[in-house]
Amino acid sequence: MRGAIARATWIALVLGLAAAPGPPAAADEAAGPEWPGPPVELAILGTFHFKDAGLDSYRPQHDVDILSPERQAEVAALVERLAGFRPNKIAVEWPVADQAGLDRRYAAYRAGGSPPSPDELEQLGFRLAAALGHQRVWAVDAKRRFYEPWVDPDEYAAAHGQEGRLDGPLWELYERQLRYEDELKTRMPLADYLLRINSPEQLALSHGQYLVGNFEVGSSTEYPGVDSKTAWFNRNLKIFANLQRIADMEGDRLLLVIGSGHVPILRHAALASPQFELVELAELLAPAPPWPWPDSADAVAAAPDSHLVVLDNERVRVLRVVIPPGEREPMHTHRWPSVMLVDQPARIRYYGADGELRFESRSEPDPSSPVTPDWLGPEGLHAVENVGSLPFGAWRIELKPDG
Repeated sequence: MRGAIARATWIALVLGLAAAPGPPAAADEAAGPEWPGPPVELAILGTFHFKDAGLDSYRPQHDVDILSPERQAEVAALVERLAGFRPNKIAVEWPVADQAGLDRRYAAYRAGGSPPSPDELEQLGFRLAAALGHQRVWAVDAKRRFYEPWVDPDEYAAAHGQEGRLDGPLWELYERQLRYEDELKTRMPLADYLLRINSPEQLALSHGQYLVGNFEVGSSTEYPGVDSKTAWFNRNLKIFANLQRIADMEGDRLLLVIGSGHVPILRHAALASPQFELVELAELLAPAPPWPWPDSADAVAAAPDSHLVVLDNERVRVLRVVIPPGEREPMHTHRWPSVMLVDQPARIRYYGADGELRFESRSEPDPSSPVTPDWLGPEGLHAVENVGSLPFGAWRIELKPDG
């Protein structure tokens, strides 16, 4: 992944500098610093505002009816693909100072009973968090801070005969590009359009609008245009700092849902940070490859003794999974993503398609442990063996593509 590559390059540079000619170093110093273990994975989903509040410099002229049946099907498919990342924390563009307000709105969403909101906060952030059983969605937005005293670059331009810099040919090109993108979102499938605006090339192009127009206003001693843009960078660096604050353990997987204009600066910070490994959106939204296993390998066909069908319709298949002590299932597959609830934990071994041991419980689990849902993606050939003294029992709720 690009985050890992960037971090490796940076570390190599540091170690290369450490090896430059100079006084002999002690043996422990020559090896360089020992870096921490696996970093936090971070995926950033930049989006257009499904329900635009008109707060940006460009006011959209075209709406997307995200609540229409066609668009809702696209949202559901997008959320399912994002769920494959299995984020354990989802962050959204909401003021961090009002986390309590976000908690209340998310609780109301989970309780139901209110008309759905078309904004991306609910349609993507809340919807995915609820599907994964998250108790909280994290607020990370912050107020920008301007230089003081504030000098308005437009007023400066008018006072110094620099009006031509405000709407020069490059700014006109950006306005045409913004109008084009505004209309294009109404014609493209949602996932395809989001992949487009999150591509490195498109992000670089869109970020360039902050470097033309009133950015160019000023002189060799005065930079009101540049100063006005520092507030935008300041806000995004605060957002990144808030991401750091909620990423408090190795193995965390964070998904940030935010306006696409924020993404270039946040990507730059994530690629440079040793705390994060940036997961590219293209990896998450890539179409799933064809299922390679035959129907005869399905859990119900290949391992019927441990997979009892409780419910099966066009939307879901609910399985009761039971493995007695000392038993090992036959090799089998699960072709659909699912929610798994283990209500009878046991000491187990998990074997991969090659028959090799991939995981083994270290000790007998506590039967009184609370039941928590886990999200599982499609599973290829595998088998589970119960090597404990207690029966293993779980509910597996498999979600079919149109479910």
